[in-house]
Amino acid sequence: MEIKEAVTISQSLIKGVFKGEEAKDIILSMIDYKIQFHHKKLLSHFDKTGEALFASDQRISELKKIRENLGQFLNSHENSSVEIKSNIDISLQ
Repeated sequence: MEIKEAVTISQSLIKGVFKGEEAKDIILSMIDYKIQFHHKKLLSHFDKTGEALFASDQRISELKKIRENLGQFLNSHENSSVEIKSNIDISLQ
């Protein structure tokens, strides 16, 4: 019997205070990249199988809503300083 050890790594991706416009650029660029990633995944899956990929389609919708909400918030605070802390946790499955 093989026993796998749980492995998790955590890293800080973004940590700092930014001008409002810089914060908006950083955050919306990350979200845009994730939307593009899921679009590519969706198209690739469709090309291979002829079927839709519901999980990616649903995630694109979620990300678009998140982008809209954060964009509105950051637009209304673009003359402020914005602190961003973003961590990533990666676990082996």
